[in-house]
Amino acid sequence: MKSSRRRASAYITVLGTAVAITVIGLSGIMASRVRLRWSKNADDFATARIYARSAVEMGFLRIKSNSSWRTFYGSGIWETNQTIGTGTYTLLGVDPTDNNLANDPMNPVELTGIGVSGGATYKVRTTLLAETVPLTCLESAVHTGGNVTINSASINANAPLTSNLNVTATLASVRADVEAVGTILGLTFFQSIKPLAPARTEPDATVFDYFAANGTAISYGALPGGVIKDILLGPTSNPYTGVLNPNGIYVINCGNQPVSISNCRIYGTLVLLNPGSGSRVEGSVVMGPAVSNYPSLLVQGDFGVGINTAVLTEGGMGMNLNPPGAPYGGVSDSAIDDTYPSRIEGLVYVSGNVSVDQAPTIYGVLIAGGALSTALGSTLSVSYNSTFYDDPPPGFTDTPVMYVADGSWRRVVD
Repeated sequence: MKSSRRRASAYITVLGTAVAITVIGLSGIMASRVRLRWSKNADDFATARIYARSAVEMGFLRIKSNSSWRTFYGSGIWETNQTIGTGTYTLLGVDPTDNNLANDPMNPVELTGIGVSGGATYKVRTTLLAETVPLTCLESAVHTGGNVTINSASINANAPLTSNLNVTATLASVRADVEAVGTILGLTFFQSIKPLAPARTEPDATVFDYFAANGTAISYGALPGGVIKDILLGPTSNPYTGVLNPNGIYVINCGNQPVSISNCRIYGTLVLLNPGSGSRVEGSVVMGPAVSNYPSLLVQGDFGVGINTAVLTEGGMGMNLNPPGAPYGGVSDSAIDDTYPSRIEGLVYVSGNVSVDQAPTIYGVLIAGGALSTALGSTLSVSYNSTFYDDPPPGFTDTPVMYVADGSWRRVVD
């Protein structure tokens, strides 16, 4: 009897041990499967994350390789379910300000990349901001798109004189660094010369658009004989129509008739459209923008610059040229005993050719889309102002560069 009990007990022990071994084995197999499944899920997650980041990198490439990306792609889905490796990616580009990428080149864009691998999905997003790129012609004191011809005259500048064509000086004095895309000819250059230089970027035909749209029109017929003279024109003064512009932007369409500017103060931005042959600024003139980085003079066509060195006097004109709202050098008063140096302060842009005579002085930048020529015995002096390169006005910028905003990379969880 006892022997039977011992045999049964041994059997149970063996059976229990076998069951335990089987359970341990099965548990090991199940644990191994769990580990494999977890490992695969982890691999899929990591891969999906890489695919999502790659989608955003593709967005960077799309922006860099297509200058019209804002209108070409628009705000929304740029690519969807594109094959990558063993999975797919989707790319979205959205304007977070107004959902319209095409209406403002300075608006930001949010790029969202969605990566899918196996059963894993990962979404990542970053924000790109627009950085203003000034036209490189604004680095010059004087720049022309055409030839520069200096004949028995002088040019003095404390920043480069540059041309996207050629520079020729004959019996002239040029005291400025000179650069030209083509040749530089002459023996009277007193500073460095650099022929075969890279071309500089220049304004295009749209340069007038902003100022024409935001300026106050003055009829050419309101100018006596096409002459702007003995007046103060600015944000608080418009003797022609009385309609004021808070930024001092006034637009005159000359209709191919000549216009002359002399013996006056213009505190603002004067825009001359379609001036006729012989149009020029001359005599004693004080010009400067009311908005510090705006141009003082924009001319669509050819123009002459022939102001002299004689001071402008309030007593001689019988009027106050720096009343409240039109300070000069930060000072306003009600007297008529001030005098002003004859010069143009600010940016001067002429889309056509510029002819120089007398002894004009410019504190700023002179840009001509065409050629520049000098009259015998004339002297052009330009004291460069970097304001217009550091903070370019509308129409004087190139395609903005997009860059990743600091700290904007983030995972998106729906």
